[in-house]
This record gives sequence, C-alpha cells and structure tokens, in this order.
Amino acid sequence: MKVMVPAVLLMAVLSACDKSEAPNPEPGEPTKTEVASRAPQPKAATNVPLEQYVEVSNGIYSFTPEQGFEVIAFNAAISQVDPKLPPDFDLLARLSSKDYDRTQDAFKKRELLATLQPKLEERIAHFQASPYVATVYAYKNNIEGYDFTRNAFPINVFKGDNSLFAGNGVLLDYRLKNKAAVSFFPVADESLAQRIEMLRTSGKTPRLKAYFVADRKPTNSNASAFNHYFTDDIPLTATHLQLVDRDGTVLADYAPDQSSTPQPSSEVQANAASIIDDF
Repeated sequence: MKVMVPAVLLMAVLSACDKSEAPNPEPGEPTKTEVASRAPQPKAATNVPLEQYVEVSNGIYSFTPEQGFEVIAFNAAISQVDPKLPPDFDLLARLSSKDYDRTQDAFKKRELLATLQPKLEERIAHFQASPYVATVYAYKNNIEGYDFTRNAFPINVFKGDNSLFAGNGVLLDYRLKNKAAVSFFPVADESLAQRIEMLRTSGKTPRLKAYFVADRKPTNSNASAFNHYFTDDIPLTATHLQLVDRDGTVLADYAPDQSSTPQPSSEVQANAASIIDDF
C-alpha cells in the first residue's frame, strides 16, 4: 500500500467507522456489506474511443494538480460500492487540496469545501459511468531489445508494482488483471521494429501509453470507512497500449487480451526499483 495518508486523518476516519450504530446481524445472517460484495458487479465496455480515457499521472512522466484531482475522484468512484454510503468529502478534499489540508481556519475550510465538493461529485459521477484512464510511462527501459522469436518488444513497465500518482505524497497501487497479456508489445513489421529499436538504443526509447478500464471493487465483511472511500488496490485491465516517440507520434498500437490471467511466474517478476533506477 502506498497511500501515504497522515496517521491522524486515518485514525479519525477509522474511529468514525467504529462508532457506527448499525445493528449487529443475527449469528449466521449475512451483513449488508457481505450481501453487497456477493452481488455481480457490472462490467464497463472496453471498445470505447480512446478519446474517452482521462489521462492521469503515474508520477514518472508528468504531473499536474488537475491529474491528481482526477486520480482521487477515480479512486473514490471505484471504491463506492454502496450508494447508501456517500463519499467522505472531507477526506477526499484533504487528499486533493493542499490548501484544505493545511488550513486550520474553520471558515476557510468550509469555503474551500463548498468549492471542492461539487467538483468531486461531478468527477466521481463521471468515473462511475466511464471508468477509463490512460497514463504515459517514460522510463529509459520501457521496452527491451526486439525478440525475433515473438516478433515483439518485451515490456518492462508492468513487471513490478505499479501506481497512479495523486499528488501530496499519495501513490495509489493498481492491480493489473491481464498482466501476462502485456509482457510483450507485438510489432510484426520488421522495418518498424528496426526503427523503434534504433530509438531505444540511441537514448530515445519510445514512451509507453497505457489505457485502462477499472472494475468496481467489491467490499467485504471487514470493510472500514477508509476501505469504502479509498482503495489501495485498484483493479484495472489494460485495453490498449501505444508506443509513442518524443514528438508525440504513435509508432505502434496494441490491443492486449483483456481476460483475467494468473500472475506471471516468479522468474519473470522484476523489482520495480530497478526500473526506476534506470529512469
């Protein structure tokens, strides 16, 4: 978990959950949360135009406060599995606004929240209806040398742990459901592959743009207020990958298999730190 939320804030949220006055179910009777967790979650369409994906940051390529705000709203939308439990806008405001988080003035806080809450409500509603995000990776070793056996470039980006960056020291881990399908980037055209290989070996490795669709994360019987408003394990499926040069030209496209697959074996797992060291 990489959600670096202040301890005082986290304890306040969790203690609020402990004070719930909901009646305890009879022995053997499932709780409302358990019932909700068993309900099938609707799947979002994966054949939407790429323009519908909202670009967010992973903390490596670029970051803007607006991208961070989008990540907070995106996460809240995925985490809110029960409409009867509205988002904790105070918590979300603290995570998305330095001014709100730092001010001790109650009137200023109320004024800021009056501005932030409608924006959060609008973006949460957007991502609940359209859970699509894209992000750009710009590691020096995004890809490895061309594999002639597979007619593809091995992809390094998804070998380790992956996160989206919300700003204010908040990194949100995501779990890639079709990880095995994005181990390689197929490029059958050898002339194009040679061009990409030349860029890679000349210090101009193409950026990797990844497009994801999220599944709504079900709760469980141990869910807390913090679990409900925020999840540290965003379930994502990669729907589209692009290799893009430094001028923004798309060199190659790839639509990976979107079925859930087992985690790759340990021998092909890489330490995420080694990727960052090469950046």
